[in-house]
Amino acid sequence: MRGIANKETFVNIFDNYEDEENKFTNSLIALLKLLEIEDNNITFDFLSKLIGLNSIQKSKLAYNVLKGIGGKKSHPDSKICNEDHIIIFETKKESFSINKQQLINHLNYLKNQKDVRIKKLILLTPDNSGSCYVDKFIEINNKLITHLSWKKVYEYFDKLKHSQNKSILFNGLVQEFLDLIKQKVFESDYVGGILKIDFGDESGIYSDTYLEEIRNHKWKNVPFHTPQQHHVLDGTGRKLLLYDKERFKITIEAEIEEVYEDKRRDKRKTKYIYANKFKGDPKILEKPIPLNKILKIPKTQKNVSKSNKDKKEHGFINFNKRGHRGIWDLTQTQYDYLKGNKK
Repeated sequence: MRGIANKETFVNIFDNYEDEENKFTNSLIALLKLLEIEDNNITFDFLSKLIGLNSIQKSKLAYNVLKGIGGKKSHPDSKICNEDHIIIFETKKESFSINKQQLINHLNYLKNQKDVRIKKLILLTPDNSGSCYVDKFIEINNKLITHLSWKKVYEYFDKLKHSQNKSILFNGLVQEFLDLIKQKVFESDYVGGILKIDFGDESGIYSDTYLEEIRNHKWKNVPFHTPQQHHVLDGTGRKLLLYDKERFKITIEAEIEEVYEDKRRDKRKTKYIYANKFKGDPKILEKPIPLNKILKIPKTQKNVSKSNKDKKEHGFINFNKRGHRGIWDLTQTQYDYLKGNKK
């Protein structure tokens, strides 16, 4: 079916896209379009509960996927609109991959849409809403840009699937989409990692005092120093889990607001020169996560891909061995396993 413009096509669940993110966007918009057959309020409910758009005029919706010309990505991925509003989507299946210039282009696209009351750019990514990383993009135009995480989308459709009076076909379509999110986002994108704590004079952390220091808020404004600069934690909202090598347990969960080289530290005297500033207080886990659970963290597609490349065992079976001083990356699926959240 031809679209209403050269680079705009009506959404179709059977359409094929070379670009993985376009394919993902099409799946979401096509699902809403199909579910509307059984529940004509579904898209309005989705926009209300997840984005806070409660005043949209409930008239017939048009669902469109916007395809690029010549491989250019200066346009949003899709839109939902009627005579009252236009809502465009920019979708990412990997965290920490937002492009500022893309957002500016999308905002220009919105400004050119005349005679509509409501305009919104939905930034749909695996990143955590409210993280420093996401906030710096929202600040470009906080009236027009709203961030939506894939986790929230998953939770919405998972709850919808368990609601009453839905047909087998309705629930089947929803489950297919949930499986797609799990495979392509939760099992493929890193949401944080585990770092082993080095105790001693050089790190300045001591096993018999650090938990009490955290309880007394002494870590809140004091950076945690490491030998390596962990850019993936720098204001991204990713989780940092700290493993206590003497207790054989993960005891702390934190979010890093900023990572920087501490110029006050002499490189000739210490290798712990990178400061990790916490966002708020680190959290002491009520139920520390034991080593035996870490060793059983399930493999995901990320681990399988690495193993296929170098034929080595990749996974947490090697966690307790010496030699690895960096962060042990966690996908959403692996993180949920550790925290006891089933997806």
